[in-house]
Amino acid sequence: MKFFGFALAAGLIAVPAARAAETCTTQSQMPPADLTALAAAATALATEIQADDEAGLRQHTIAEFQQNFSGIASAVASTATRIKGATPQVDGLYLLDASSLKAVNGVNPDAQFFCALHGSENRAPSEV
Repeated sequence: MKFFGFALAAGLIAVPAARAAETCTTQSQMPPADLTALAAAATALATEIQADDEAGLRQHTIAEFQQNFSGIASAVASTATRIKGATPQVDGLYLLDASSLKAVNGVNPDAQFFCALHGSENRAPSEV
């Protein structure tokens, strides 16, 4: 029974270290330059979606998703007509960083982020 208690305690100590690989920075924690850059990028992506600009959007997408872009292109095409003429507005920004996670057998692990909700102290888990 002592071994089980030790193993459980060791496991609980190891969990926070593993979670440190993923960070969530809210807009109130960001330097103004980062906030401005992310807001500009979000607005640019929204504008590409409105214009149904598949080529532009693909260019701004990470390589992993560029390879199989058909699902994203389909979602963009169906969304573009619904938001045409609207003014993109950035409401809340989060900088999600899982860059220190390591691939296992060539497969990137899912990342989990625990971010404070916009305008709240509550946290919502998000898995990517």
